[in-house]
Amino acid sequence: MNDQRYNKIDVVLRLSGGAFAVVLAVLGWCQYQELKERDFKKAYFDSQIALINDFFQVMTAFDVAATEQEKHVALQKFWMLYSAKSKLYLDDEMFRALEYAGEYVVVCVEKRGDVERSTVNCANTTASMTMSGFATAARRSLSQSWDLKFEEIGKNDPWLTAHLESR
Repeated sequence: MNDQRYNKIDVVLRLSGGAFAVVLAVLGWCQYQELKERDFKKAYFDSQIALINDFFQVMTAFDVAATEQEKHVALQKFWMLYSAKSKLYLDDEMFRALEYAGEYVVVCVEKRGDVERSTVNCANTTASMTMSGFATAARRSLSQSWDLKFEEIGKNDPWLTAHLESR
């Protein structure tokens, strides 16, 4: 083999090796980005599932409360979850589905609001019964939102949507 041909093969191999290294670096970076997003989403969904469970526990606490103090503690926890954490972790559909439970709390637990216009029948409904629509919305949301990019999840503002729809 002559020197000129050997030099051409050497240059081609070096360029191919360099291109291969660049391709591997790009693929590694893409994989890292996907893993990072998956880890963020996992933490987000773990918190969302914990919040959903907290709502079910607090509604069950209304059903099993033996004293007014226990009801009061559950009431405080419900409003804390509803007005704070729900804005961070619930999407529009879940937040809307939670409105029935909120109406139950206002009308049947707090004994305020317009009982005549309420869709909740306090005599025939328990707090945990008001959560069936929320459970369905939560299952649907969790199954659909896992495929969303993290930025898409962040674009959802359940309070703004609920406020605009009520007008």
